[in-house]
Amino acid sequence: MTNLSSESYAAFATPESTSRVAQFLEWLARSRALPARLKVVDVGCGPGRLFSVFHTLGWQAAAMEPDPDFHEAATDAAAAVGYPAPLRGGFLAMESEAAFDLVAAINDPFSHLLTGAERAEALRRVHRALRPGGVLLFDVPNFLWVLKNYRAPEPMRAQVPGGEVHLRREHVIDFHAATFTTLEHYELVHGAERHQSTKAHVYAMTTLPELTYLLEQAGFSGVETYGSWNARSAESIEGSRLILSAVRPT
Repeated sequence: MTNLSSESYAAFATPESTSRVAQFLEWLARSRALPARLKVVDVGCGPGRLFSVFHTLGWQAAAMEPDPDFHEAATDAAAAVGYPAPLRGGFLAMESEAAFDLVAAINDPFSHLLTGAERAEALRRVHRALRPGGVLLFDVPNFLWVLKNYRAPEPMRAQVPGGEVHLRREHVIDFHAATFTTLEHYELVHGAERHQSTKAHVYAMTTLPELTYLLEQAGFSGVETYGSWNARSAESIEGSRLILSAVRPT
């Protein structure tokens, strides 16, 4: 049976965007002096689109994914390149100690931690899971920019083998709870067949000062920020994305 959620989601991840992430990761590992054959854990790995990147780089990889549909797809993707099946869970299920050189959370997983207490606990667990000198990398929306420049999302379409996917998004903003919810309505069209699915993504509207404070409280140092996957040095955040790395001191 087709995994509607994963197939629909993956339709909008272009090879170009995956290539940019791969090149950034390779640069970051060199910049942070990580081992050539490092061990990475991909937290919130989605359907596993980065496993092929890790494999090409020669990295050992583990993964975590709480969503059942994405976990199913990621399990297949991991097996295809010889990696173990992802753990079913997210940051708050992380129990490893000094096991990884890199903890990566790309495309918003950290934003799904909706309270300050959850974010603090997640960073404590990541710090424990990293080896001394290891690096945390996460990528979240820059909600200050998003709110200032907000526009209602336009419908989107993407091609898939034998058909196409239609995507319509809705946003619900809760200023009291500081959450931003995206409802993604997918329609997968294969010939005369149409299959519909909906995903709800709830994000905490965090800011860089809060994230920096939480990282320092968890014991991280060397915080760097990047505005896009094209960055090759630390830079100020001026646009819609906030990419951040930090180090567990030796």
